[in-house]
Amino acid sequence: MFWLELNLIIKTDATADAAKRLAVFVLATPRALRTPPLLPIFLHNVLPSLIDTFDNVKLGQPMAGDLELLIAIISSSLMAALQLERALYATSGEQVYPLGSSSSSMASRLALDLRHRKSSSKGKLIAQRLTSSQTFVTSFPVFKTEV
Repeated sequence: MFWLELNLIIKTDATADAAKRLAVFVLATPRALRTPPLLPIFLHNVLPSLIDTFDNVKLGQPMAGDLELLIAIISSSLMAALQLERALYATSGEQVYPLGSSSSSMASRLALDLRHRKSSSKGKLIAQRLTSSQTFVTSFPVFKTEV
Protein backbone atom coordinates (compact mmCIF):
# COMPACT_ATOMS: atom_id res chain seq x y z
CA MET A 1 0.00 0.00 0.00
CA PHE A 2 2.82 2.39 0.91
CA TRP A 3 4.60 1.71 -2.38
CA LEU A 4 1.44 2.42 -4.34
CA GLU A 5 0.98 5.72 -2.54
CA LEU A 6 4.58 6.71 -3.27
CA ASN A 7 4.02 5.99 -6.94
CA LEU A 8 0.87 8.10 -6.85
CA ILE A 9 2.96 11.03 -5.59
CA ILE A 10 5.30 10.62 -8.56
CA LYS A 11 2.49 10.48 -11.06
CA THR A 12 0.75 13.57 -9.70
CA ASP A 13 3.75 15.65 -8.59
CA ALA A 14 6.22 14.86 -11.39
CA THR A 15 9.10 14.75 -8.90
CA ALA A 16 10.41 11.68 -7.17
CA ASP A 17 12.29 13.75 -4.61
CA ALA A 18 9.22 14.32 -2.42
CA ALA A 19 8.33 10.64 -2.55
CA LYS A 20 11.89 9.64 -1.68
CA ARG A 21 12.02 12.00 1.29
CA LEU A 22 8.69 10.74 2.59
CA ALA A 23 9.75 7.12 2.21
CA VAL A 24 13.09 7.65 3.96
CA PHE A 25 11.37 9.45 6.82
CA VAL A 26 8.81 6.68 7.27
CA LEU A 27 11.33 3.83 6.97
CA ALA A 28 14.23 5.29 8.95
CA THR A 29 12.35 6.89 11.83
CA PRO A 30 12.37 4.83 15.04
CA ARG A 31 8.96 3.56 16.09
CA ALA A 32 7.30 3.21 19.48
CA LEU A 33 8.51 0.36 21.70
CA ARG A 34 5.96 -2.25 20.70
CA THR A 35 5.83 -1.28 17.02
CA PRO A 36 8.08 -3.23 14.67
CA PRO A 37 10.72 -1.22 12.77
CA LEU A 38 9.73 -0.66 9.15
CA LEU A 39 13.10 -0.55 7.38
CA PRO A 40 14.03 -4.22 7.94
CA ILE A 41 10.50 -5.26 6.97
CA PHE A 42 10.71 -3.20 3.81
CA LEU A 43 14.19 -4.42 2.82
CA HIS A 44 13.68 -8.10 3.56
CA ASN A 45 9.97 -8.70 2.97
CA VAL A 46 8.60 -6.02 0.65
CA LEU A 47 11.62 -5.42 -1.59
CA PRO A 48 11.85 -9.02 -2.88
CA SER A 49 8.23 -8.90 -4.01
CA LEU A 50 8.78 -5.50 -5.65
CA ILE A 51 11.79 -6.87 -7.52
CA ASP A 52 9.68 -9.82 -8.71
CA THR A 53 6.99 -7.39 -9.84
CA PHE A 54 9.52 -5.31 -11.77
CA ASP A 55 10.96 -8.44 -13.37
CA ASN A 56 7.50 -9.47 -14.55
CA VAL A 57 6.55 -6.11 -16.09
CA LYS A 58 5.91 -6.44 -19.79
CA LEU A 59 7.92 -4.39 -22.25
CA GLY A 60 6.39 -1.03 -22.98
CA GLN A 61 4.93 -0.52 -19.52
CA PRO A 62 6.39 2.50 -17.73
CA MET A 63 8.51 1.61 -14.73
CA ALA A 64 11.92 3.28 -15.05
CA GLY A 65 10.92 6.02 -12.62
CA ASP A 66 9.56 3.46 -10.19
CA LEU A 67 12.82 1.51 -10.20
CA GLU A 68 14.89 4.68 -9.80
CA LEU A 69 12.71 5.66 -6.85
CA LEU A 70 13.18 2.22 -5.30
CA ILE A 71 16.98 2.41 -5.62
CA ALA A 72 17.01 5.91 -4.13
CA ILE A 73 14.83 4.78 -1.22
CA ILE A 74 17.05 1.77 -0.48
CA SER A 75 20.30 3.70 -0.46
CA SER A 76 18.97 6.77 1.33
CA SER A 77 17.18 4.75 4.00
CA LEU A 78 20.23 2.66 4.80
CA MET A 79 22.41 5.77 4.91
CA ALA A 80 19.89 7.49 7.21
CA ALA A 81 19.87 4.45 9.49
CA LEU A 82 23.67 4.50 9.63
CA GLN A 83 23.72 8.21 10.47
CA LEU A 84 21.09 7.69 13.17
CA GLU A 85 23.17 4.91 14.74
CA ARG A 86 26.29 7.09 14.67
CA ALA A 87 24.44 10.03 16.23
CA LEU A 88 23.01 7.89 19.01
CA TYR A 89 26.43 6.38 19.69
CA ALA A 90 28.01 9.83 19.81
CA THR A 91 25.45 11.12 22.30
CA SER A 92 25.05 8.09 24.54
CA GLY A 93 28.32 6.23 24.09
CA GLU A 94 26.37 2.98 23.66
CA GLN A 95 25.67 1.07 20.49
CA VAL A 96 21.90 1.34 19.97
CA TYR A 97 19.90 -0.05 17.05
CA PRO A 98 16.62 1.88 17.04
CA LEU A 99 15.51 0.27 13.77
CA GLY A 100 15.63 -3.29 15.08
CA SER A 101 19.05 -4.25 13.78
CA SER A 102 22.20 -2.48 12.70
CA SER A 103 22.33 -0.79 9.34
CA SER A 104 25.36 -2.90 8.44
CA SER A 105 23.50 -6.14 9.15
CA MET A 106 20.52 -4.94 7.08
CA ALA A 107 22.92 -4.04 4.26
CA SER A 108 24.67 -7.42 4.53
CA ARG A 109 21.39 -9.28 4.27
CA LEU A 110 20.30 -7.09 1.36
CA ALA A 111 23.60 -7.79 -0.44
CA LEU A 112 23.11 -11.52 0.16
CA ASP A 113 19.51 -11.36 -1.09
CA LEU A 114 20.57 -9.50 -4.23
CA ARG A 115 23.44 -11.92 -4.83
CA HIS A 116 21.00 -14.84 -4.75
CA ARG A 117 18.83 -13.13 -7.37
CA LYS A 118 21.32 -13.65 -10.20
CA SER A 119 18.52 -14.48 -12.64
CA SER A 120 16.68 -11.24 -11.82
CA SER A 121 17.54 -8.44 -14.23
CA LYS A 122 16.08 -5.80 -11.93
CA GLY A 123 17.84 -7.27 -8.90
CA LYS A 124 21.12 -7.05 -10.82
CA LEU A 125 20.36 -3.47 -11.77
CA ILE A 126 19.66 -2.53 -8.15
CA ALA A 127 22.91 -4.18 -7.06
CA GLN A 128 24.85 -2.41 -9.81
CA ARG A 129 23.43 0.97 -8.89
CA LEU A 130 24.18 0.48 -5.20
CA THR A 131 27.73 -0.68 -5.86
CA SER A 132 28.35 2.22 -8.25
CA SER A 133 27.86 4.72 -5.42
CA GLN A 134 31.24 5.23 -3.80
CA THR A 135 29.66 6.76 -0.68
CA PHE A 136 27.32 3.79 -0.28
CA VAL A 137 30.11 1.23 -0.75
CA THR A 138 32.36 3.11 1.66
CA SER A 139 29.61 3.06 4.27
CA PHE A 140 28.62 -0.55 3.55
CA PRO A 141 31.75 -2.38 2.33
CA VAL A 142 29.84 -5.64 2.05
CA PHE A 143 28.60 -4.36 -1.29
CA LYS A 144 32.15 -4.28 -2.57
CA THR A 145 32.62 -8.01 -2.02
CA GLU A 146 29.18 -9.56 -1.76
CA VAL A 147 27.43 -8.36 -4.89
